Amino acid sequence: MLGAISSARLNGGDDLEDIVSIIQKHIPEHTRDAILASLNPNLRVINYEGLNVDKEGLAVIMDLGLEAGILEPVIGLNVFAGSRFDMTVESLRDVP
Repeated sequence: MLGAISSARLNGGDDLEDIVSIIQKHIPEHTRDAILASLNPNLRVINYEGLNVDKEGLAVIMDLGLEAGILEPVIGLNVFAGSRFDMTVESLRDVP
């Protein structure tokens, strides 16, 4: 089953316009045309299939930062990248 964003990307219509409105509510500088281009399923500019934190990818970046001496080892990955901020499209509709 497709997620709400993937479905809207493929089918367009009101659901796609809802997503454009949500994005513009949080990032007003983004034009409708730019948002639609980023949502174009043929271009696959942005992966909207996994919006929540990629802890494995973040761990690799943090390890590189530790090796380079840029980061201190006191950063707890699970605290820093906790799932408490994970969002769904439906939950974003209610954000003022």
